[in-house]
This record gives sequence, structure tokens and C-alpha cells, in this order.
Amino acid sequence: LKLATNVAGGCDQLTDVVVPVTVLWIEGGAFVGCSAVTNIVLPFVGSARGRSGSSTDVFGSIFGGSQVGDMKAVSQRYSSSGTRTFYVPKDLKRIEVLDETSLPYGGFSGLDMVESIVLPESLATMPPYAFSSCSNLLGVDLGDSVKTIGEYAFDGCSQLAHIDFPNTLESISYSAFRRCSQMDEICLPRSVISIASEAFYGCMSVTNVVLPFVGTSSTSGSRLGAMFGSSVGAGGVAVRQQVSSGSYKTYYVPEGLKRVEITDTSMLAYVR
Repeated sequence: LKLATNVAGGCDQLTDVVVPVTVLWIEGGAFVGCSAVTNIVLPFVGSARGRSGSSTDVFGSIFGGSQVGDMKAVSQRYSSSGTRTFYVPKDLKRIEVLDETSLPYGGFSGLDMVESIVLPESLATMPPYAFSSCSNLLGVDLGDSVKTIGEYAFDGCSQLAHIDFPNTLESISYSAFRRCSQMDEICLPRSVISIASEAFYGCMSVTNVVLPFVGTSSTSGSRLGAMFGSSVGAGGVAVRQQVSSGSYKTYYVPEGLKRVEITDTSMLAYVR
């Protein structure tokens, strides 16, 4: 089953859209001009299931790149060097995806009006820039199968205060939660084996941290501050941490950080 371009074009009183999993393809601009949509349920993101790397693979493609009615322009990143402007409903608040195992690169990037995104249990990979610049995102359900969170996946999600990490999670990439300035707690499961440096850069509202180890991995020998980064631009308070005998490095960590719990290691040499 396929939804053609303009199949619901100009339905400017339509508020809720539910596309069943039997749909295998959604042409670009299928919902062009549907300016009143506040809630949408889709079988996948973009034009088809399992695609990534093209401008037709991100969320905005189903609304199209033409301004029709009272729509909002958003810039979506679909590859490491590619962005495209789409026009989406300005009051869109909730998105639910029913059947994906891997989101497209930058799939929801730039959707600064959306507050809630629900993902399927089958999702295993969170790609780079998946939710970047979703500045009003209040909550996202990652499901119970995600193993990897890509770089800049939640960069700029400045209203995201809390996220539940599944027990399947293994790695968090560089700057994955960069500038999540309202995040107040980081509780990572023992399944995590890698936390890239600056994964939580700029997360300066954090007061409580629960980690399976200290540093970037259980064998790295790096320090707690590595997950927040060594750049003064991150904000926070500067702390000097000893990285070897006679050698120190300055990191910038949340000034209000009160509690740190390490759940899965006794190797805490030089951690201060």
C-alpha cells in the first residue's frame, strides 16, 4: 500500500493522522498543507521503512518542501553534509512510530515544536542527529531494545529533563546529549560499556549520576569529568582531576552535582 503525493493535501482541519503498518511507502508531500495536525502515528519515518541518508528519509518529507497554508519551516539534517527545509504543522506535539528497527539519520532533527515522541520496542539503533534541535521535546520513549545512541542524537534538546535508558544500551556516542541543559539526572544501566567523551557536554543541571564505571569505559582509565568534557564553553565549574602520577586535566562539570554512584567496578584510581 502506498500513499501518493498530495493524498491528503490541503486538509487544513485535520488534527490527528494514523497511518497503519500496512502502508509501505509514503510519497513526499503526501500531507502537504495539513496545518492543523497535532498528533501523528506512522509505521516508519520518511518515505519507507529502513531508509537513511536521503532528504526523503526524514520526517518532514511527508509534508513536503513547499509552503502551503499556515505551516512552519524547519531545517532537517539527513546526512553529515546535507540539510533540507520542510514545512510541517506548527502545532504538532506528538509523534508515534509503530514499526522501525533503525531510525534514519537526523530523522526528527529540527522539530522544535514537538513535545513527545514514542518509538517502537523493535528499535535497536539511535542514529546521529536523530532528535537534534528538538528544543521543546519533553519526553521520548526509547523502547527496550536500543543498543547504540549516535553522536549529537539529542543535541539541543534543552527541555528534556529525564530519559529512561533501557537495559540493552551498550554505547553512547560523542556529544549524544550535548546541551540538554535541563537534564537533572543521568542513570545508566550496567549494560553500558562505552560512554564517549563529552557525551553529556553542557548538561549542567545534573545533580545525580549513576554509572556502571568511571570514565569512557570500564578499562579506559579516564575520569568522571570526561563525560562532561574539558571545554570552558560547556559551562559548569572547573575541576582538576589527576589522570596519572603528577598529571592533571581540567574538566567542566555541573556545579550542582551532589551524588555519584558507581554500580559495576572497584577500579577508582585517581578519581576525585
